[in-house]
Amino acid sequence: MFVLTRKPGEKVVIGNEVTLTVVAVHGGRITLGIEAPARVHVVRGELLDRPDEPTIVWAPPPPEEPRDPPRR
Repeated sequence: MFVLTRKPGEKVVIGNEVTLTVVAVHGGRITLGIEAPARVHVVRGELLDRPDEPTIVWAPPPPEEPRDPPRR
């Protein structure tokens, strides 16, 4: 595990597409902002660890339908 110390406003970049920003720190809690493409699945870890809940299945969004160019 890679452990960092960050202050509010500071960022951590993962690869070329995911950015975590420390938004606020209140006592023992932090607020994170996550910037990632829609195809990157982001979920809180505790949701994946619940044995009584159904498994979360995720599929990327369908591709956009081609649009006709505007008529003049």
